[in-house]
Amino acid sequence: MCGHLALARPLSRSRISRLLRYVSRACSVWPNRLGLALADHVAQRFAWMVQHGITLIPGTDASTPNSNFDNYARALHLYEHLGCDRASVIEMATMASARALGLDRTMGRLSTGYVADGLVVNGDPLADLAALSRVCIVLAQGRAAEIRRPSP
Repeated sequence: MCGHLALARPLSRSRISRLLRYVSRACSVWPNRLGLALADHVAQRFAWMVQHGITLIPGTDASTPNSNFDNYARALHLYEHLGCDRASVIEMATMASARALGLDRTMGRLSTGYVADGLVVNGDPLADLAALSRVCIVLAQGRAAEIRRPSP
């Protein structure tokens, strides 16, 4: 559960790199760019925020210049690698995000009266968050939307 997130020991350069490469190519260079101590401090802040009741809302820096944060589903791995269980990560990406944006009365869950947005994925995200990257169908307002795949 994410509410009990705690990093038991300081992170080594290789552990930080492994943890952050799941998020983005740009993130995996944090230890080299920031230095090991600052990269460890950044990672430890996630645990501190959860311990102090701060709601974590997943996101990317996709609009930031020179950023390679281009995959929201991959970005969710950061929270799992920091100690959140997959159900908590999915809850952060859906219900908690809607609540933080003041939209939780109309979206963030599959329920009668809510906006019918959702994903059909190949796999079970509760068993493997990577399933969220294997999108089969996108539903937007109850209708299947076209999925544009990048060229190989």
